[in-house]
Amino acid sequence: MTIRNRYIFLAIVTGVLCARLLYADDRSELKQNVKWSIFHEGCRVYASNDQIGNITDIRNCIYQSQQHNQRALDLIGGANDDLLLQAVVESSAEIPGEFQLRDNFSWVMYHEGQKEQIRTMLGQRNFEGIRSVYHDRPNHNPNARNLLAAVSNSYIRDLVNSL
Repeated sequence: MTIRNRYIFLAIVTGVLCARLLYADDRSELKQNVKWSIFHEGCRVYASNDQIGNITDIRNCIYQSQQHNQRALDLIGGANDDLLLQAVVESSAEIPGEFQLRDNFSWVMYHEGQKEQIRTMLGQRNFEGIRSVYHDRPNHNPNARNLLAAVSNSYIRDLVNSL
């Protein structure tokens, strides 16, 4: 191998290594932006059948919520469906604990006096109503109002029944 060929080979290897490092950073940044779009902006993860929603619809919501952030738009636009879905699934699993969904939901039920209304709605399987009541109540914490966007209806059912 000549010196010129060794230099090109080294450049290619170095480029691949740098690309992988950037890829890991990009993936982390993508997930951070996805998580924000879910918990802060209310991009829904689950459909009414308790399955992850249509990834195109989720992508569109996330993309719209990040119009102020060109870097996020580039990451979202550049992520294939599998990568975006992985970021969505990981984010939705982390959000309830990271942002104390149980405590915030309990606050709405008891401090805000919505326990009976929420339980009635649960008996009617009116999960949209529960989501609406929850969204409208935690005015003291704007980061809490959209937390239910990260969870399924069965999660909400279990949460209400545990309180």
